[in-house]
Amino acid sequence: AYLADDLSLDCSTPEYATAQRWAYVLLFVWPIGVPLLYLGLLLASRRSIVTHRPSPLSRATDFLWKEYEERAFYWEPLDLVRKLTLTGFVLINTQGSKQLRVIIALLVSMLFLTLQYVLSPYKRTLDGRLAMFAHIGLVLVYLATLTINSCSLLETDTQTCGDEFGLSQLGLSYMFLSFSTALLGVGLLLVAWLVYTAASRVPTLRLVANAMEPLLTLRPQHEWHVHVSHIW
Repeated sequence: AYLADDLSLDCSTPEYATAQRWAYVLLFVWPIGVPLLYLGLLLASRRSIVTHRPSPLSRATDFLWKEYEERAFYWEPLDLVRKLTLTGFVLINTQGSKQLRVIIALLVSMLFLTLQYVLSPYKRTLDGRLAMFAHIGLVLVYLATLTINSCSLLETDTQTCGDEFGLSQLGLSYMFLSFSTALLGVGLLLVAWLVYTAASRVPTLRLVANAMEPLLTLRPQHEWHVHVSHIW
């Protein structure tokens, strides 16, 4: 047996078997192990995150949850699984099935587009809108890939892509490119509008580091926050 992508590699050699075993170990350590580790840390910190009463563990893991709403504290490992699926998991057991890979990637992108719309996990509206446009862009890219690949498969001596789709492969490419450009333009306009409206709101206390409102936490023995301000 030989590797399909490189026929010079013999898959029956001891060296290949050793490399394969290491690949399975590292597959568990990173693509599977890291999301599970993140999820375990977040579940262990859940009470501290939801009640705004920080613990040493929640402080150490705030890079995993501070950008998200408390109800969606688990979003980071979930989004990591999405990224790993689109860039790696989609290749498992799909050798020679390019269309299947694109279909899986398209379905995953549509699923997370729906979750993004329903859950609205980000604290900042701008982050949520940008994530929404990113998901729509991915759906558009995978849909274009699926359509153009299907068009090329239909090309025969007696049948052309235009007979089924009404456009040639080049025409389909221009159509999806136009939609993608329009999507990018709308996204840029939305960002400009959100920045403008945020600047025109009533002033609030914001952190200099990231321009976000501070996360007000309470120690177990405390119940209230007090802000003292002086104008000199």
